[in-house]
Amino acid sequence: MRLMMIAVGSIGDVFPLLGIAREMHMRGHAVQVIANPFYAKHVAQVGAELLPIGTVEEHQQMMSHPEITHPRKGWALWLKLGSLNYLKQTYQLIEERVFRFLEPFLIWRPVFSTE
Repeated sequence: MRLMMIAVGSIGDVFPLLGIAREMHMRGHAVQVIANPFYAKHVAQVGAELLPIGTVEEHQQMMSHPEITHPRKGWALWLKLGSLNYLKQTYQLIEERVFRFLEPFLIWRPVFSTE
């Protein structure tokens, strides 16, 4: 089976998915991870293929913003500088990759809530 994982965000979003990606790869599945190239080395270490979105510079700019960890402003800033900017790229990658294969394909993006 082919598995595409969407890991948009910081280390806390990406690394848990990479643990699952590693396990799926070890079980013989082809794993692709949509993530910022900042995480390219980590994606390769688990045996997955990186489908890059954004740039390392954009990721570093977002993560170094002084308000990114603010309890109220951080979430809106993350959406503005990160997640919302990458929606179109993410959907294009999904469309390009999924429709090329005739075999089963699973796309997975967990959603975490702090409520």
